Amino acid sequence: MPVGLDSSYPDEWKYALKGNLHTHTNVSDGTRSMQATVDDYAKRGYGFLMLSDHDNCGDIASIDARGMILLPGVEVSANGPHMLQVGSGEPAAPDADRRKVIGEVAAKGGFVICNHPNWQGHFNHFPQEMLEELQGYSGIEIFNGCIKRLHGSPLATDRFDRLLTAGRKIWGHGVDDAHRPTDVGNAWDVVLVNEKSAGAVLSALAAGAFYASTGVTISDIKVCGSTLHVTAADAEKMVVVTDGGMIAAEHWGSEIIYELTPDIETYVRVECYGRGDMMAWTQPFYVSGNPLRQELAGAVVPVVGEGPEIKGDLSDPLWRKAVCLGGFVDIQNAMEAARETEVLVIAEPERICFGFRFAEDHMDELILTGRAGDLLGLYKDDSAEMFLDAEGKGKDYFHLIVNAAGVWGGARGRDGDWAPAVEVKTAANDDGWTLEVAVPVRDLGLRRIENGSEWGANFARNRGPEERTTCSWAWVGKDFHRPARFGRLRFEAS
Repeated sequence: MPVGLDSSYPDEWKYALKGNLHTHTNVSDGTRSMQATVDDYAKRGYGFLMLSDHDNCGDIASIDARGMILLPGVEVSANGPHMLQVGSGEPAAPDADRRKVIGEVAAKGGFVICNHPNWQGHFNHFPQEMLEELQGYSGIEIFNGCIKRLHGSPLATDRFDRLLTAGRKIWGHGVDDAHRPTDVGNAWDVVLVNEKSAGAVLSALAAGAFYASTGVTISDIKVCGSTLHVTAADAEKMVVVTDGGMIAAEHWGSEIIYELTPDIETYVRVECYGRGDMMAWTQPFYVSGNPLRQELAGAVVPVVGEGPEIKGDLSDPLWRKAVCLGGFVDIQNAMEAARETEVLVIAEPERICFGFRFAEDHMDELILTGRAGDLLGLYKDDSAEMFLDAEGKGKDYFHLIVNAAGVWGGARGRDGDWAPAVEVKTAANDDGWTLEVAVPVRDLGLRRIENGSEWGANFARNRGPEERTTCSWAWVGKDFHRPARFGRLRFEAS
C-alpha cells in the first residue's frame, strides 16, 4: 500500500459557512438575550451559530434566526472540565465522570468538544491526562477567544499536537466563548458543505470538513496521494506541523505545496499566518500506508513453571518454548531493518525472560563506551532496549537498556530512577552477539503474571558499525517513549 495522506475535506463544496459553536446568553452567564446575541452574529455574516449556555438550553425555536442555521447545544460545565454538547439541545447530566457525559451526548445523537484546555492560571483547565484517557469525543478547542481576556492561553495547539502524536483522531475548533459583545468575532469554524442545512453543518463538523480561523480565509484544500496543497489568499506565511508539534515545512506566501516525506510519522496539519494575530488552522491529514496505521504488533507469551537459565548464549533448551518476535523496522523510515534482530520472550509467574539475537558482520567495530546507569551513553552503544508497560494502560512504563558487553541502566518512564534486580549476560560469536535478561515482575509493579493478562511492550536495537541505525519491533515513530503505541504481549499458561 503506497504511503499517502487521508483528507477529511470534500473534493468540492458550494458553501463555506462561518460559524461559532460556543456562545452564552443571559440564559446562563452571558450579558445579552438570546435574540440580541443572534442578531449580532447575523449582522457579521455568520452562517451558523450554536447557543451553548452552561448546563441549560434556551428555546431556539422561538428565536428569529435572521437567516442563520441555529444548532442545538449546551456547555456541560458543572462537576468537571467543560465540554460542548453539539447537536443535541437536551442537556446531558453534568456527571463528574466525563465518560458518562460523552456517552449520554452520543445517545442523544450529538457529539462532544472539550473546551479551553489552557484556561486559568495553571494553564490546565482540561488536564492532558484526562484528554488522553477519555474516548469518544470529537475534538478540542484549539483557540478560545474569551481566554484572551482571562488567565491562561487562548491557544491550545500544544494540547492538540500531543493528542495527535499519541494517535488520537480528533478535530481542532476555533470559538468565541462569547459572554460579552466584545467577545464576538474572535475565532470561528468554517464548514465546507454542499447545502445550507443543520444536518450538513453537523455532519461536516463531525467529519472534520472545516477549518478554524481568527481572520485568515482558506480558499482551497487539496490532497492528491502524498501531496498536500493549501491556499489562503490573505495568508503571509504557511507552516506544516507534524508529530510532536515539529515544523516540517514553512513557506512565505499565500499557498503551500507539501510532499509527504519518510520523516513524517502519523499526521500533518497546516497553520496559515496572516497580518497581526490573524491565523487559520486546517484539520490534521493522517498518514496512510504507514506501519503505524496498521494493527499494533502483538504476540502471545508462554508462562511456564520454570524459565531458562540466564547464560547469555541462548543455549538453554527452555528458550525453544519462547515466542520469537521478529520483523524489526528502521525508525527513520519504517522499512525492514538492515540487520536481522530477534527477541525471544518467555515468562514464569514471577519472572520474565528476554533473549536477543543480533546478526552482525562487523563485530570488531562494536561501540561499547557507555557506563552502568548512563542511559544516554548506553543508547549510543551497540545495545538493546526494553520498554515494559506491565499495567497495559499505555501510560507508565519501565525502560531497560543493555549494551553488548552486558553493561546496563534502567529508568521509570523518561526520567524516574529504576534499579531492578535483573540478571544480564551476553555472548559473542562469528555471526553477531546475543543477550539474555531476566526481570523479576515485582520490580515491574506486579506480584505475579496472571494468565490472560496483557502488557504493552517494545524492543529496540541500536547498532553502531557503519552508519548508526536504530530499529524496533513495534514501530512507534522516532520517539520510543510513546507507551500508547507499544505492541501488546498477552500471557497464557503453557
